[in-house]
Amino acid sequence: MSNAVSPLLIPPSRHEKYDPEAAMTLVRQHSPGYHTTLPEGGWVHPTRESLQYVVELLDTHDSQWLGRATAVIERVLGLQDTDPSSRTYGIWSWFLEEPLAKMSPPDWNWADFCGRELLQVKLRHAARMPDATMQRIDQAILHAAESIRRRNVRPGYTNICALGGYVTLVAGEQLRREDFKMYGLDRLTGLLDHVRHQGGFSEYNSPPYAMVTLHAFSETIRDSTDLRARTVAGDLMRLVWEEIAEHYHSPTRQWAGPHSRAYHTLLRPSTLELIERSTAESPATIAGAVAPTPCPDDLRPRFGPLAEPRQLRKVWVRATEDQPGIAGTTYLHPDFALGSINRGDLWNQRRPLLLYAANASAPAYLRVRFLHDGYDFSAAQIYCAQQAGHVIAAINFATDGGDRHVSLDRMTDGVFTARDLRLRFELGGSARDLKPDLPSIVSNPVLVRIGEMPIRIEVPHARFGELTGSWRYTPADPRADEPTGGLDVVFHQGLPRGFRLADMPEAALALGVIIGDGEAPNMTVEKAGERLSIRQGTLSLSTAARPAPLQALHASTRDDSPRK
Repeated sequence: MSNAVSPLLIPPSRHEKYDPEAAMTLVRQHSPGYHTTLPEGGWVHPTRESLQYVVELLDTHDSQWLGRATAVIERVLGLQDTDPSSRTYGIWSWFLEEPLAKMSPPDWNWADFCGRELLQVKLRHAARMPDATMQRIDQAILHAAESIRRRNVRPGYTNICALGGYVTLVAGEQLRREDFKMYGLDRLTGLLDHVRHQGGFSEYNSPPYAMVTLHAFSETIRDSTDLRARTVAGDLMRLVWEEIAEHYHSPTRQWAGPHSRAYHTLLRPSTLELIERSTAESPATIAGAVAPTPCPDDLRPRFGPLAEPRQLRKVWVRATEDQPGIAGTTYLHPDFALGSINRGDLWNQRRPLLLYAANASAPAYLRVRFLHDGYDFSAAQIYCAQQAGHVIAAINFATDGGDRHVSLDRMTDGVFTARDLRLRFELGGSARDLKPDLPSIVSNPVLVRIGEMPIRIEVPHARFGELTGSWRYTPADPRADEPTGGLDVVFHQGLPRGFRLADMPEAALALGVIIGDGEAPNMTVEKAGERLSIRQGTLSLSTAARPAPLQALHASTRDDSPRK
C-alpha cells in the first residue's frame, strides 16, 4: 500500500508565516477562551500548525525545503513533555510562548493532533530525513501514543477517539509495538459499536469534528496494514457521510443544525469545497494526504436540489435510567433549514437552535445564545420542541454548570460575577445588518424578514432572579472576524455584580421561533411553583424554573408535543 501523494504547491502566504529565528510558523493568537492564558491577538508560534507546515513542505518533494522542515521538526520535538512520570507526558503546549505548566489547563488532544502530523512525516518522507532526526521522530510518536493510551478517551469523545485510534494503531504497526496496534484497533472497533448502539455519534452533527473523523478514517484505510482496521474505518466513514447527507441543505449550501460542536456558524470554504468535490458525480481527486474518499454513491442524491420539505428526527444518545436521551429535529425546506436539540447547553461551540436562510450565494443565519460579559455562558441549558418551521424552547441554569467552558471551569452553587448578561438572537451572514423594530415590552414579539421570508421571535417569559430584561439591538462590529448583529434581551449591563444561582427562586426563559407567513398561534407560559410550562400550537414543553444541578434540570424536563 502506497502512502505517496502528488507533489503539493504551497501558496506564498504559507511561507510568509515562517519565522526563521524561531524555526516555527508565526500567527496571531485567536483564543477559544480556555486552555491558553495568552491575550487575544498577540503573535505566537503554534506547535500543531508548525508541524502541519512541515508536512506541506515535505509533500512538495522539493529538496530546497528539507532543511527548513528538519529545523521546524527539531524545534517542535523539543517542546514535547517526554518524562513518563509527568502528568502531561507525551503532549505539547499550544504555543512556544506558553509552556505546558502555564496553560490553563494543558490540552491532552495535542498528543493526538501532533502525533498524527509526525506519522505523516514517517509514512511518506522517512527516507529523506536525517537519521538522527528520524530517530527522534520515532520516539516522539511513541511518547504521544503512550499518552493517548494512558488518557484512554471513551467513544463519546468522537473526534479524539477516532484520531487517537488512528495514531496508536498506525504507530504500533510502523514501530513494531503490537500493544499500541491492538489498542488502536480496539478503540476504533469500540467506537463503531458505540455509534451503532446509540444511533449516532455522541458529538453529533459537527462540521469540524466530522472533518477530523473523515480524515482519521480515510487515513486508517490508506495507512493501516490491518484488513480489519480498514474495514471498521470504512464502516465508520459511511456513518459520517450519512450524517452529512441527512443535514446538508443545498439551497443555502449550509450544514443544517443542530450542531454539537462548531467553531463557525457558516461553513468554512474548505469544508464546503470538500463536500462538493466529494459528492460530485465524477469527483476529482482531492489533493493532499488527508482527503476523505468520495461520498458513497447512494448518498450523493441527497446533496442535490431540494424539491420538497423534509423533516428528520435523529436520536444520537439513547435514554438510560439515569439520563434522558439526546435527539435533534431538522427541517429542510427549499427556503430555509431549521434545526434544534431536545436538550443541550449554550456553550460557545454549541448550535442548539439554528436557522439558515436566504440563498447559496449569500446565506444568512439566526442563532440563539446566552452571554456573560460577551462570552457564551455554559451554565445555560436549553430544551427545545420542534415541528417543521416552528420551535419553542426553555432556557434555565445549572448550579454546577461551567462558565466559559462546560467542564474546565465549573462553578460551585453557580457563583459568578457579571458586568453584562443577555439572551441573544444572533444574526449573521447576509442578515448581519438587519435591524427590526424592537418592542418596548420584552414579551411582545419581534418580526424579522430575511429576504422575503418572515421570522417571528417571541420571549414571553424572561426572569433572572428579580431581573426581567429588555430588548436591545447590538449592531455588527465590522472589525470582527465574523461580524454579527444581535437582537438582545438584556438583564444586566453596568458595574460588576455578583450572582449565586443556587439562591435564586427563579431563573428561566421561554422563547419561540416561527418561520413563514400565516398567523402564529398564541404562545402561553404558565409558572406553577418551581415549574415552567410552555405551549404554542401543538408544541408543549415543561421544565424547572429554578436553577438546580444539571441532572436535576434534565430529569425535570418533559416534551409532550405529538410526534409526526
